Amino acid sequence: VRKGSKILETAWKAEPHPDIAELYTHARPGDAVLDRLNRARKLQELKRNHAESSMAVARAALDAQDFATARREAEAAIRMDRREGAYLLLADIEEAETGDQGKVRQLLSKAVRAPRDPAWVADGVISERWAPVSPVTGKLDAFTWRAPMERLGQLIDSETDAAVPAITAVPPAAAPAEKAIDIVADAPIEKPLPANGGEKDAAVTEDVSEAETAGRGSELPPLPDDPGVAPEEEAEKSPRRFRLF
Repeated sequence: VRKGSKILETAWKAEPHPDIAELYTHARPGDAVLDRLNRARKLQELKRNHAESSMAVARAALDAQDFATARREAEAAIRMDRREGAYLLLADIEEAETGDQGKVRQLLSKAVRAPRDPAWVADGVISERWAPVSPVTGKLDAFTWRAPMERLGQLIDSETDAAVPAITAVPPAAAPAEKAIDIVADAPIEKPLPANGGEKDAAVTEDVSEAETAGRGSELPPLPDDPGVAPEEEAEKSPRRFRLF
């Protein structure tokens, strides 16, 4: 146990990992929960100011029912590296300590929007355990410990802890007053008299009368070809007719 613990401590110093913390705190199966909490704190001393160190202490404190320590370390892990697992751990602590379902649901909603925890990833495949070859291409030593690709909802997520400014309601705009329209009755339209209208009418009447008179004169019968004896000639010829004396 001691030799194995030394190997785990060396690996923890190189790169903290949740599997190393799990093996180290449960190295002796018969240890009490307080003993496991002390071993987790020893790991924290080996690698300070690291999110995995705070998460290891928070899990061990939750098992020991030390809710204050568990909450403090989980919140410290979120400040150092905001991730999904830290919010899920806070939700477990809240449910075990207070049972407030409203706060639990709030923490779960934050966990959904938080970045995912690191995992073993190879060729797009996420595995809980390390494997020697990739299940897609068969490449050796393809799995790497890193955060998986972010979900689409996380790419547009903003800081949830920031206060959202209240939106003030804009009063409705007053409707413009309708303008009154006066209705004016239509006046009879008077046709304007043309200038010098009387003189023109008189001239037109005279022209019509002259035309009618000329028409009537043209209707008289024509004179005969032999007009007869002029009256003067008849006076001269009358004494030359039969005379008694």
